[in-house]
This record gives sequence, C-alpha cells and structure tokens, in this order.
Amino acid sequence: MWWLVWVGIGAVLLVLLAISWWLDRDARRRGASPLSAAQMNRGRWARDRGIEQEITQVGPQGLSPRSQDAARSIWRGDPR
Repeated sequence: MWWLVWVGIGAVLLVLLAISWWLDRDARRRGASPLSAAQMNRGRWARDRGIEQEITQVGPQGLSPRSQDAARSIWRGDPR
C-alpha cells in the first residue's frame, strides 16, 4: 500500500515537470530569454529606485492634480 502513495507523489511531480517544460518551451518560442536571479533582482531594484526617486522629486512639486501631472510628465520627459 505504501508504494501507491509514492507512485501518486511521483505522478504529481511528473505532471508538474511536464507543465513547467511546456510553459518554458512556449515562452522561449515567443522570444523570452532566461534571466538569472541576479539580473531580475537588479532590474527590480532599478525600477523600485526610479519610482521612489520620481515620487520624492515630483510629489512636492504640484499643489493641484493638473500641476502634479505636468510635473510628472516633465520628469518622465513626455512632450506634452
């Protein structure tokens, strides 16, 4: 009876492995490139830092919503 439990666990692992392989293959077909954990962490850190810097610099600039939008578009370099 114990072998039935191990067979069930093995089957679940095989199904998860097949799903993982299929999704990864589909992503590669669409042009996704594999990123290491360090690259993903650097990208996340840079995005978070940019957002924090924008909030710090743009937040106190405008007193009304329109002036805040103008300050944000100037910060981002939008040609409005």
